[in-house]
Amino acid sequence: MNATQFWNTDFFSGIGLIPTSLLSVGILGLLSWGALLVAILSSVVRFVRDRRFRTPLKMATGVILAGILYLFVFNVVYIPGVALSALLFALLGIFVALNVIEGKVGARTFSLNWMELKSKVVMAGVVAFGAVIIFGAIESLRALVSDTQVNRAIVTYGTTSDLNASLRYNGYALSVLGTNDRAHRTAVEIGLLQLKQLLAEGKISDSLRARLQETLTTTLQHGISAVSSNSNNYRNWLSLAQLYGELSAGGIEGADKNSRESYERARLESPTSPLPLLGLAQLDLTVGDAKSAREHLNAAIAMKSDFTVAHLLLSQLNAKSNDLAKAQDEAIIVAQLSPQDPFAWYNLGLVLYTRKSYKDSASALERAVQLQPNYANAIFVLGLSYYQLEREDDAISAFDEVARLNPSDPMPKKAVANVKDGQDPLNGQNAR
Repeated sequence: MNATQFWNTDFFSGIGLIPTSLLSVGILGLLSWGALLVAILSSVVRFVRDRRFRTPLKMATGVILAGILYLFVFNVVYIPGVALSALLFALLGIFVALNVIEGKVGARTFSLNWMELKSKVVMAGVVAFGAVIIFGAIESLRALVSDTQVNRAIVTYGTTSDLNASLRYNGYALSVLGTNDRAHRTAVEIGLLQLKQLLAEGKISDSLRARLQETLTTTLQHGISAVSSNSNNYRNWLSLAQLYGELSAGGIEGADKNSRESYERARLESPTSPLPLLGLAQLDLTVGDAKSAREHLNAAIAMKSDFTVAHLLLSQLNAKSNDLAKAQDEAIIVAQLSPQDPFAWYNLGLVLYTRKSYKDSASALERAVQLQPNYANAIFVLGLSYYQLEREDDAISAFDEVARLNPSDPMPKKAVANVKDGQDPLNGQNAR
C-alpha cells in the first residue's frame, strides 16, 4: 500500500460494509447479517415458487424484495452512506408489512392497557428500543453535520485563506459534536497558522504576547482533546506531536520529550506509516542529532521507498556532512519522484554546483527556473554556474534578474559588478 498513491489514505472499512462488520463486530455481526441473508434468500425462493395470480400487492412485494436484495449486495461490495443503509432497513420493514397484509407472516397483538403488567413490560420495551434508535440516529446526524462543517472550514481556507472564517466554521463543528477528533485536529492546524501569522506581525508587544499565549493554550488544548476523544487514531497523535515539535523548535522546555512520546504512540497505532519516523527525524535535526535523524529517515524510506520528503531531508543531511556523493544520489531520486517540483531541481542543482559539476548544475537549475520563473535562489545559483562555465553574459543576466526580484538585497548587484570587473561574483577574486 505504501508504494501506491493511496499510502496516506486511512481505510476504515474493507471491501464492503457487511464484510467489515463481520470482522469488526465478530460473532454477533456474523450471526446478525447471516440471519438476515438467510431470511432474504428464503423470501426470494418463496416468491419465485409462488405460482398464484400476480396481484398488484404481490408485484409490489416483488419490487420491494428486489430492492432489498440489490441493497444487500451493495452493502457487501461497497461502503454505502447512511441514507442507503437506512433505505435497506426501511424496505425490510415495508416488505414485512406487505407479507403481513398477504397473510404470509403471522401477526401478534399486544394489549396496551396500562393496568396490565404485561402491557407495561411491552410498552417499556418499545419505549426503550425506540429511545435507542432515536439516540443512534441523532448521534449519526450530529457526526454528519459536524464533519460537514469541518469540510467547510477546510474548503474555506483553501479558497480564501481566511483563518477567521475557517476557525468559525470549525467552531460550529465542535459545538455540534465536541468529541469530533477530526475537528480538534483541524483546530490545531488553524492554531499553528494563527501563531505563524501573529509572529509575522513583527515586534513582540505585551498585547501580542498575550494573544500568542491565548492562541497557544487553545491550540494545545485542541491537540490534547483530539487524543482524548480517540486515542486509537494515529493522526491525533501526529497532530499533537507536530504541535509539540513547533514548541520544541521555539525552545519550550519539555516540548521535545512530549513530541517524541506522541510520535512513538503514533507509530504504535499505525506501525506501517512512515510519517511518525519522518517527524522523529525532523526533531533530531532540530536538536542537531544527525545520526539519529539519518536512522529515522532510512527507516521511513525502508517503509516507503518513494517517500520524497525523506529523500530530500537525507540529501540535505548528507550535503551538510559533506558526503556530496550520497547527497547527489538522494537529490536525483527526489527530482525523479517530483519532476514538477522546482525545489527538487534547485536542491539537485545546488548539490551539483557544490560538487563542481557546473554543466549539470546549470541544467537542473534551468529546469527549476522553468517551473518557477521568479525563483530567486535558483536563478542566483544558476548565475554562479554560468560564471563557472565562462558564460559571463548569462551570469550577469541572471544576477540582474535576482536584483529585480529582490531590490533590497545588495548581493546580486555586487555579483554583477564583480563579474563585469572580471572577478568572482561572490568574493571578488580573479580566480575561478
